[in-house]
Amino acid sequence: MQIFIVAMPGCGNLGDDLISSYLVELLFQKYSVTKIGLLCGQNINDSCYKQYLDKIIFFKQKGKKNIFSYFTVRNEIHNYIHNCDLIIIGGGGLIQDSHSPFTIYKYLRYNNLFSKPTLLLGIGVGPVNYKFNKWYLRKVLKINQLIQVRDEESRILLQNIGVKSSIIVDKDIIEGSKNLVDFDFEKKINNENEILGCNIRNWKDIDIDKFVLFLQKIIIRHKIERIKFFVFENGFNNTSEKQFSEKIITKLVNIINKPVELYVYNETNTENFFTEFFSVTIGIASRYHANILWQLANIEVLPIVYSPKVKSLYTKYGYEAKTFNDLILSSSGNSEFIKINLNDSNYSLPTYAKNNEKNSLSINIINFSLSIISFIYELFVSIFIRFKFLFK
Repeated sequence: MQIFIVAMPGCGNLGDDLISSYLVELLFQKYSVTKIGLLCGQNINDSCYKQYLDKIIFFKQKGKKNIFSYFTVRNEIHNYIHNCDLIIIGGGGLIQDSHSPFTIYKYLRYNNLFSKPTLLLGIGVGPVNYKFNKWYLRKVLKINQLIQVRDEESRILLQNIGVKSSIIVDKDIIEGSKNLVDFDFEKKINNENEILGCNIRNWKDIDIDKFVLFLQKIIIRHKIERIKFFVFENGFNNTSEKQFSEKIITKLVNIINKPVELYVYNETNTENFFTEFFSVTIGIASRYHANILWQLANIEVLPIVYSPKVKSLYTKYGYEAKTFNDLILSSSGNSEFIKINLNDSNYSLPTYAKNNEKNSLSINIINFSLSIISFIYELFVSIFIRFKFLFK
């Protein structure tokens, strides 16, 4: 069996890289897979797939600055899909349009390509803001297609949009990864009293000065001896999370007499990053998979909600996660660190049906039109970013 996976590894996001590597491992274990084609970014870390490297083809997405390379890879992908047996979309938060109106099309354009059976695995859905994208989802997600979502809210949103496909609610792929052994990273023995880990995303409701004071209260209350910041997303032209952490650290070291360290994914050695990440005593986390990883390691976490998916993660285990503003208003720093048991929460691959229906002519026309429009849109965005970078 040959499989093509549509996902986001190699784009500078730790969560997406973990999902991809673990999903590939599961597919080789459960299905009779001979070859996997993996759609990925330029910075793919193939060492995460070392056990199966000879059976994986990495299709690295090309930027628009080299038009010839872009269309060469596109044709290679189409040729591979033509000969594959199954298309998998997922996992992670692929079905949303908060970053771009074309994000949903970007990942679903391979759906039912060449009338291949398609599975959506471990996906998060939402927000879906544009009416056109809601219509598009209703049209491209077929009735006999299996969709596996990672939370109840995603299922409800798809059903409210009008999607008639079979929808299964399961875990996030990393949330159900059994235990930390799956990541093959050695956990460091903590010889210090108390270490605070902090993963914070640059988000609109988080004022740096207020957050620093918030941290100061926690450091005093929990008798913290060392603070470690962890950046989960760090890619080309996408360093806002790193810069945000650096600004917090600059202000924090001026008011506390404690060592503060920064570990950045894609800059810090990966094994060292995880060794330090799992060495903390308690953690503050906004990133969805930072919350999950610390919970898997039995580390208490104070979640800071920036997206509904973080709130949803804790709601299904009977806990309330709050935004930073809500934390400030409700607790004045007396915030509850949460421990949930994820070690009994196993993710499972569903059985897929081999039959599939062809796209209608109208959907093929829409997909073709969107391919042209999105290409022009992404080309202009790419040019704008490069000019902005040059004239900083």
